[in-house]
Order: sequence, then structure tokens, then C-alpha cells
Amino acid sequence: MVTQGGNISNIPLFVVFEGADGVGKSTQIKHVEKELTRLGYKTVVSREPGGTPLGETIRAIVKENFDLYPWSEFYLIQGARIEHIGKVIEPALRKGYIVLVDRFTPSSLVYQGVLRDIGVDEVLGAIEHSQPNLEPDLVLVLDAPEPIGAFSFSSSDSFERDGLSSWREIRTTYIELSQRFGWTVIEADRDESHVTKDLITAIINHLKTKMLLEQ
Repeated sequence: MVTQGGNISNIPLFVVFEGADGVGKSTQIKHVEKELTRLGYKTVVSREPGGTPLGETIRAIVKENFDLYPWSEFYLIQGARIEHIGKVIEPALRKGYIVLVDRFTPSSLVYQGVLRDIGVDEVLGAIEHSQPNLEPDLVLVLDAPEPIGAFSFSSSDSFERDGLSSWREIRTTYIELSQRFGWTVIEADRDESHVTKDLITAIINHLKTKMLLEQ
């Protein structure tokens, strides 16, 4: 894709989709990937915990063991993240891909930092001292006042453990941390096509800004 000012189709970008379960992250990542591909961008889609065989194993361990000690849970996920960075994310970025990931370090700040009561700054410090460490170029937080559609808290793929009260705490935490860290909040309780359009706009605008900074 060529735009005024130069070619931005080969500029790498690391984009993270965040938010409580049930706000449409997985659905929107599929829509965004499809639209970016149509526009001529190279994309890689992944998720956390997961993205590698080790990561998927750790994902299952964390989801099947709700009584893990908080720091154990964090370091399991962080270990999977390091593998993910080294084997998937960084190689794709070096090739000029836009990497779209469902959850990353912001989830650790919310779930382990706040919900598991370790502390946001404590989790942030542990992440920053891990190697390799990688900061997303853009964090997109999908937000809705209630879970969307047919979402179920009993789903085997849900991280919310205590129903709607826990979900609401997570949502509030995402909003508060978005203000602190400059994450972009997107209203998700709208027509899917409108949400996708806003996500694409945010990504393209960030690519344009990155291109100007790198000139």
C-alpha cells in the first residue's frame, strides 16, 4: 500500500488487542487481519498465553489451575511470552510484518498485577527486567459496558474466574491503566464493521506516524 509521503506497507508494527473477555477481541483481530491483507500489508496473528507450542501448553496449565500462587502464574505466562517474542514476534517484525496479538503485557498488569493482587508496578518491574523484552507499538483496548453476544463465563477459554463482578473490575482496571499508559480505548458495543473501521484507522495512523519519525 502506497500513501502520500511514501510506502508504509513494509513498516513493521506490533499491535496488541486488549480488554476483558467477551468484548470481541478475537473477532475483531480476524476482521482487522482480513482488511489489512486486502490493503496490501503483511500480517501475523497470534495470542497470549500461546503463540508457540510451549505457550499453548502453559496456557492450558494456567487455565486448568486457578489456585496457582500469583507469582507462579505470572512467571509461567512471562516465560511463555519470552518464547513468543523470540520465536514469533521479533522474527515477523524483522520481516516488516504487522503483528497482531490477542493479549500481551497489559494483560499481566491487569490480571496478575490487580486481580491477583501482586501490584501493577511490581509486575511492570518484573517484565522490564526480562530478556528479551518488547514494548508494543500500539495497544488497542476494546471496551464495552457488558460482555457482548453469547459470551459465557464458564467457557474453557475464559480468564474471568468469578463472573460478572470480576469482569467489571477487569473492565474498570483496563480503563484506569489506559489513562496511565496511553493505551487507545475503542468502544466495542457497536456494529462490528464500525469497530473494525476505527481499529484500522488507529493502526494506519500509527504506521504513518512511525514512518515520519523514522525518516
